[in-house]
Amino acid sequence: MNLLMEFIFEVILEGATEGVKSKKVPKLVRIILFAIIVALFFSIIVLMIYLSLIIDSGPMIKVIFLGVALIIGVFLINLIKEMIKKDKNN
Repeated sequence: MNLLMEFIFEVILEGATEGVKSKKVPKLVRIILFAIIVALFFSIIVLMIYLSLIIDSGPMIKVIFLGVALIIGVFLINLIKEMIKKDKNN
């Protein structure tokens, strides 16, 4: 069941990120997808930072949580840059 949920989430997330990048998708739909992706990733980043501050499992676990938050943040920044570049080309 866990594997199925992960697969469905991955397909939805992949489709949403490709939809944001595509010019064939209407602009309103791209903006809505973009807002959903930003909200989802921002909440994950906040959760990772919160866990890195609260958890008492040692510094290595804290570094891992912060590293995951950083990687997700970089992905989010790249997605924002691509969306802005696509909008300027229109």
